[in-house]
Amino acid sequence: MTDDTPVSRIPRFVKHIRAWLPKRRTDNQRENSHDNVDSSQIPNTPAATEKPPLAVEVRCRSEHDFNRTTTRINAGPYSLALLPKMSGGPTEGVLSFEDARIHEHGFSNPEEEARIILDIISLLSGTTWTVTGGRVGGVDWLGIRKRVLDLEGERLAGDIDLTRKVTNALRLDKETLQQFIRATHAFTLGIQAGATDLALSYLLLVTSVECLSSLESYIPNSELNRDNKSVERYVRFIREFCSTPEEFYDEKGEEGFIQNLKTVYYRHRSGFVHSGKEVPSAASSTADDLGIPSITHYVGGKQITTPGLMWFSRVVRRSVVGFLEQSPKRSESGRDVLQEVAARRGMISLPMA
Repeated sequence: MTDDTPVSRIPRFVKHIRAWLPKRRTDNQRENSHDNVDSSQIPNTPAATEKPPLAVEVRCRSEHDFNRTTTRINAGPYSLALLPKMSGGPTEGVLSFEDARIHEHGFSNPEEEARIILDIISLLSGTTWTVTGGRVGGVDWLGIRKRVLDLEGERLAGDIDLTRKVTNALRLDKETLQQFIRATHAFTLGIQAGATDLALSYLLLVTSVECLSSLESYIPNSELNRDNKSVERYVRFIREFCSTPEEFYDEKGEEGFIQNLKTVYYRHRSGFVHSGKEVPSAASSTADDLGIPSITHYVGGKQITTPGLMWFSRVVRRSVVGFLEQSPKRSESGRDVLQEVAARRGMISLPMA
C-alpha cells in the first residue's frame, strides 16, 4: 500500500487509522525532492476537490414480491433500478449514487450510506431490502456485512410512489432527518429481532417511535404531564400520525387501542428493561395467528392482555410513514446529513500514544 493508494480501496479500519500515522517525509523534504527536476516535466495533477466523484453501485435484494409496475426509484442523488425478476426468485436491484465526500473529507462510508437508504425504502415499501454486494470506483467490495431480515410488517397494496416518499424523507430538516434515519434503523432491527427475541423486538419498535416523538418541535414538553412525559409522547405520536387507526381497533374501540399501546410500553418495554419481565411469546404469536390486536390470558393466576407483535409493528410503521407525510420539507436534499451519519458509523478515532 503506497501514499497514492485510493482511500476508497483501503480496508475500512486502515483508512481511519491512517490519519494518525506520521508522514514518511517532512514537507521540506517533499519540496527539496523536486529541486533538481524540470518543472515542465512534472505532470499536472488536479487538486483533490477537482477529482471526479466515485461511482457507487450496490447490489441488493428483497425476498418479498415487489410492485413490478415500478422499475426504477429516483430520489435525489439515489437511483434504485429493479432487475428483471427470475421465476420464483427474489426481487433484486442495483442502487447507484456518486461519492464525492471521499475527496472532500478524506473518508466516507458508501456501504453504510446504501444501508440507510435501503432501511428507509424497506419501511416505506413494506418489503425487506438487504445489501448483497457492491462496487466503488470500479472496485468490488469484499467481506460484505450481511444483515438477514424478515420484515413481518405491513406490505402496501397497489402503486407506491417511492420516489416521492424517499425524496420527501431526504428533504426533512437536519434534526428531523437524523431522527428519521434512527427511527427507520430501529424499526428494521426490531423486525429482525422478532425472529428470536420478542421482548427485544418490542423494545426496538418502541424506540423507533421515541426517536421521533422526542422532537420538541412536534410535541412540546409544555403540553405534557410532567410525571408521564415519555408514555404521553409515545401515545400522542401514534394517535396524531397513524393513518386510519380504526383499522387496528378491537371491540373496545379507541380506548382498547390506547390500552394496547400502553401495555406494550409499560409491560413489554419498561417491564423488560427495568423489571426483567419476559414477553408472553406464545400469547403474542397467538394474537398474530388469529389476526386480532391482542389476546387476554392468565400469567401466575393474574389476567393480562398481550398485543400481537405483527399488530404493533404495523401500527409503528403506519405512524412513522404518517409522520413523514405530514412533516414540513426543505427545497433541497439533505444528503450531507445522511452521508455524515453513514461516515460516523464506520469511523474510529484513536488517541496518540
